[in-house]
Amino acid sequence: MLLACIGQVVEARHHRLGPRPLERHDALSGAARSFVHLALPRVLVGVGEATLTPAALSMLGDAFPARRLGLATGIYYAGLPIGTALSLAWPAGSRHDSAGACVSTCSG
Repeated sequence: MLLACIGQVVEARHHRLGPRPLERHDALSGAARSFVHLALPRVLVGVGEATLTPAALSMLGDAFPARRLGLATGIYYAGLPIGTALSLAWPAGSRHDSAGACVSTCSG
């Protein structure tokens, strides 16, 4: 029920609500000094993530004609496994310098 209400707010505000609160609450959770300061932003990040896909699909529906919507949606949904694979492969291309800090081999 709550997500349906959030979806209507996203539609009414021309898709501007989606990622902005998600980014803010993600940053707040990084600055947490106690469990409560961590828990509340993480709950709000979960709400933001739950509203992000419906808002993104609605924006894709507005931006692409019906005959190209399947491709656009497929590319959107491919982002998660591609991003996960890249995040797992990235440490494989890193090495440690003499101080023990991780240095990427891609940085030259």
